[in-house]
Amino acid sequence: HGLGLGGAQQVVRTLVDERSGGFEHFVYSCHGGVTAGPIEQAGATVRVVPRRVPKFDPLWIRGLARARRADGIDVVHGHLFGDTLHGYFAARSVDRLPMIMTLHNAVAARSRSQRLGYRWLLGQRVVPVACASFVERSFRDAMGDRAEHLRAIPNGIAAGVLPTPTAARQRLQQLFDVPPGARILATVGRLAYQKDLPLLLDA
Repeated sequence: HGLGLGGAQQVVRTLVDERSGGFEHFVYSCHGGVTAGPIEQAGATVRVVPRRVPKFDPLWIRGLARARRADGIDVVHGHLFGDTLHGYFAARSVDRLPMIMTLHNAVAARSRSQRLGYRWLLGQRVVPVACASFVERSFRDAMGDRAEHLRAIPNGIAAGVLPTPTAARQRLQQLFDVPPGARILATVGRLAYQKDLPLLLDA
């Protein structure tokens, strides 16, 4: 989906920023975006491999495979359905690289074709990871034995990113003239239907 604002992009940035074990990171995307810079600053090389056809693009698979061969990639890690599907075929072409697949959302949030695609991918030689325990439960309930190897590794937050609660309150008081002792409710996320901000406001 490119390197715009989104949870999956932030996970990639955090994975790169928490680099350990001597990994060298290359991030491939169909187009750039605002998170390309932070991902590069975290230590990754970002490669934009243009994608021409929506849904399924065999030429993009070929481009990804060519790029990862040139970079000497050893392990592929896919995020989000379309990118993971293309990445899987690119990883398995010729030298059959091992692949990790991160599932970022519950089955209910997927289209019928995506559910079928994930069912197929879970039957292939991939290492599936869910970003939260509710995502793991969702796929296990929907896909049964296909999801038997699925494990949850909750998304983390890089150390030092968040201010202390006291500092955060002081900053909010400065920015929004919040009176001392006022109750503050805040949320961070895209203004999208999936985030259900009306439910938060109702609550």
